[in-house]
Amino acid sequence: MSEASGGIPSVGQICLDTLRDTDRDRYLACLLSPADKREDLAALYAFNAELARIRDLVHEPLPGEVRM
Repeated sequence: MSEASGGIPSVGQICLDTLRDTDRDRYLACLLSPADKREDLAALYAFNAELARIRDLVHEPLPGEVRM
């Protein structure tokens, strides 16, 4: 996962960075996955981490549903 032109990180790198901060085990699993599948897997795991965070961020059902 290299940076795109102009020093902007790729989407796959952003997903891996998110995983590194939120779900260390899945981040490490992504690093061990085949290189051609790594970005796709990182995107799915990062999406899962964001959905899991909703429960911690909201205290009422309606804002949680909107956030989803």
